[in-house]
Amino acid sequence: MSESVNHQSDGSTVLDWAAIYRDPDLASGRTRYHEDLRYERIAFGRGLAERLGSPDVYDGVRPEVEPRRLPSATIFILGATTGETPGCLGHVSAASTIRSFGLVTLGGSAATIHGSEEVVAGVIAATLDAIRPLAPDAGSPQLEVVTPREGEGDSHALAVGMVALHALLGASTPRGMAATGGFDLETRRFTPVSPLTLAAKAAAARRWGIARVLVVDGQSIPRSARLPGVEWVPVSADPAGLLLTLLQPTTVKDHPVSQDVLRRALALYDIQVARSRREPLSTVFRVTSPYLAMFDTEVGSRPQSGSGDGVEVDDSDPATDFTPPTEIEVEEGFRHFGGDPILALLAADIRSRVLLHAGRTVDSSGWNRVVAALRGRGDLPPGLLGDHLLHQQPAHESMIAIDLALLDDDSNDSNGPHARLDLAIASLDRAWTTRHQKLLHLFATNTRWRRRLYRARRDLDLDGVAEASGDLLRLRPLWSGLLEEHATRNLRMGNSGLARQWNYLIEHHLTHAGLLDVTGHAVAAARVPGEVRDQVLADADLVAEIRRRERDIAGLSAFDLRGLLQGWWLMDEVEVERGRRVLDSHQPDPTWIESMRRFVGDDDPVVVDGLRAALTPHLGEGLSEANESVAGVGRLVALRRAAILDAAGIRSVSRSRWLDSIRTPVGPESLRRAFLDLRAAPQSIVVRTPY
Repeated sequence: MSESVNHQSDGSTVLDWAAIYRDPDLASGRTRYHEDLRYERIAFGRGLAERLGSPDVYDGVRPEVEPRRLPSATIFILGATTGETPGCLGHVSAASTIRSFGLVTLGGSAATIHGSEEVVAGVIAATLDAIRPLAPDAGSPQLEVVTPREGEGDSHALAVGMVALHALLGASTPRGMAATGGFDLETRRFTPVSPLTLAAKAAAARRWGIARVLVVDGQSIPRSARLPGVEWVPVSADPAGLLLTLLQPTTVKDHPVSQDVLRRALALYDIQVARSRREPLSTVFRVTSPYLAMFDTEVGSRPQSGSGDGVEVDDSDPATDFTPPTEIEVEEGFRHFGGDPILALLAADIRSRVLLHAGRTVDSSGWNRVVAALRGRGDLPPGLLGDHLLHQQPAHESMIAIDLALLDDDSNDSNGPHARLDLAIASLDRAWTTRHQKLLHLFATNTRWRRRLYRARRDLDLDGVAEASGDLLRLRPLWSGLLEEHATRNLRMGNSGLARQWNYLIEHHLTHAGLLDVTGHAVAAARVPGEVRDQVLADADLVAEIRRRERDIAGLSAFDLRGLLQGWWLMDEVEVERGRRVLDSHQPDPTWIESMRRFVGDDDPVVVDGLRAALTPHLGEGLSEANESVAGVGRLVALRRAAILDAAGIRSVSRSRWLDSIRTPVGPESLRRAFLDLRAAPQSIVVRTPY
């Protein structure tokens, strides 16, 4: 609703929702009926009492009058009025449409929230984009925004997004719930509101019997707003994360939620939020906790950002507990499990995925054990969600193994992570597939390409690079249609654009070049072998992509910038001036700092400082690690960076070799073995290290 609401007298003879909200509370509405004896006042009041979860307020008053019920997707909004009864109430409702084109249909009360149209349109657009992966043809819902008084601001935006998502997925909202949160039209994310408005809003919530008020994660709650009986519930700032935060089994005791809706909510959160890496680990663990309650003992009790006490969870702190259950705990946890195995599997898979992206590969592997224990249980969901479980989850499991330097399954293990991926690819090879299944086919073959490429690096095997190219290039004619049109434009899937695929191809050529000249490739002044340069220059589409990036250096992500630097080197276009252009437009980043040395040299202060900073978390051989789970494939990459500093004659703080300062991972054995193998052959580390 509004950040501020103007006072307005109730002189209207028309009885509508806005008139009902001009009463200070439910009891006052009942009393007013005895003054004017208008039956419609009972109908409105009884419907409102039901939605607030207080139907007994109208017990004994004209029981034959049916309630005027609010739509099933309704969230209350709160205004920050002042006076004897501070704060006021309104609502936002939504109804789904089969298909809708053009502007969103918006109804409401005579009193308006100034500037509301632009906010509502922005929220609905972001909501529709968020839901595209599961409902590509969804249309704009019909909205109703009701406020008892004229106002201004955008704090009704969170309620708009919440009810729109509920309507689009066919879910109804719990009773007695309000929301207050703004919306940033540029970032397309919800924002906290001014804490100064919350005391009045809390007072209104308490008067009307609202037990829970949704706020945006990070909202500061002043002490004046912490009233007994009013709980402030943080929800995701991302439109795709709203449903998962709200539709949790532990928060809907008297409000049964369809199992299919919960599954869709988890799938949306996975595809649109968790994979985008915009959410803190603490938030991801909190919203998935209800589905993994048998393993979580501390997630719900950890203080959250914006709690008002000045305490925040630092996801980068190894002491932050995201530890997965042991094998024995997994077995015990599911011994008497009576919940939906698909929901628990999806929640564990989300945790595993975000931990892998955060570099906590060991923890990621641990949560994947939960996924493995649930595989095959329950009914396979239809459509895109079922496709994910059959074809994309095996790719994630294979990536975990790759990041633990496990590049080969045990010869006797037909159910190993790579064997499962191979079976998924084979099933797609033989099948008549949908467009979305073809997209998952591309993701799966990309993962197998990476495994084969890194195995070729490890073994210094040129033939292995050629074998890997079969996976990378087999669907190249479909790259644009699948990634740009289907994944990015239609489904709005983040981190799945065509640029990423070009980065894979550049990495492939770089590996080929390195294996043609293992020792020479390690030095900063290395030249690209002519054979590889000619292949790159003959690829008109790849050259066009590199030229496109040249024209937009300042707008490139860290990974795309690394691809540009590597692409220039592959085209034999290394010039100091190009490197300086990059440094003028970007802060140094570990993602591309190694590639920068080709342009400015190993001893350039920017390169040296960047490599040193990247090594800091991995230094201290012989010291105990606070949490060994942070040692994943990044520990192997640290060896490569250490070898570069050693080769350039840069001394470490301890005056010993940088290579000797990198901590040896405790486990698992595959990672420890790969680490010791790389460190034993410094002259080939630059080529043999993954990533």
